[in-house]
Amino acid sequence: MAESASSTYYYYGDAAVSVMAVLLLAFMVLAVLGNAMVVLTVLRHRGMRTRTNMFIVNLAVADILVALLDMPVSLATLLRGDWVMGHAFCQFNGFTMALLLMCSIHTLMYMSVHKYLSITRPFSHRGEGYRKVAVFLAAAWLWPFFCAITPFLGLTEIIYKRGASQCGPAYPRNMMMYSHSALITVTNYFIPLGVMAFCYVNIFRVIADHMSRVKAHMGLHNSVVQQKRINITLFLVLICFLLCWTPYMIYTFYVNSRGNKTHVPEILNPVPNFVSSKSVLNEKGNIAIKAV
Repeated sequence: MAESASSTYYYYGDAAVSVMAVLLLAFMVLAVLGNAMVVLTVLRHRGMRTRTNMFIVNLAVADILVALLDMPVSLATLLRGDWVMGHAFCQFNGFTMALLLMCSIHTLMYMSVHKYLSITRPFSHRGEGYRKVAVFLAAAWLWPFFCAITPFLGLTEIIYKRGASQCGPAYPRNMMMYSHSALITVTNYFIPLGVMAFCYVNIFRVIADHMSRVKAHMGLHNSVVQQKRINITLFLVLICFLLCWTPYMIYTFYVNSRGNKTHVPEILNPVPNFVSSKSVLNEKGNIAIKAV
């Protein structure tokens, strides 16, 4: 492919582009089909319309929207080696990418809170369970929505960066932009991670205490097996979260602290977007979570 005059142009080469394009296509298909099956299964079977599955459906809807609105943009940008869809669509792309990915993170966080309340305070939580879930789901969209519109409030700006596959926030240049970057990182990674860790550690303790009591009763073997399965599931949820988001956060922190990507090999630039799109990992996570 011939070089473009654009300063943001960067083509990774036929071999790398072919591999990444095939992966993106596979992620898109898996995200749409897999998550659509989750939504349809819950909608078609009344017994599946549980409080936990309301969170699962919310995750699935967010993932489907990422696959339909953002992944095709990544594919087109990857093939062209530059952003060719105009300024307005760049702003839309930056908004939807931030909204949907942060919504997934907060859905996982509030689901952990729901599970924590269900297990540690089963009687007080049961009566208001569905109302609390509705509040949790609303919050899972409202804070990400606020974060996604901050560029339009003047706290930062959405631009396309050389070697990227999506539009996103500009590198911080002043105190306001650094403060914005810190706000996004703390509220959409560290706080959710801390809340999830707190909830799942305490759930594990309650389950471990329960298991120590039921082991004395041979007739409750199935209960012990089920509790062990829940422990494994909780561990998988945290691992999926860390695998999906930690590489992206490390990459973002590094390039923001440097103010550019000149110290990062060009081929690594699209990798964080691939990881944070998380279709395959999140699909496995959804299956695991449904076992809880």
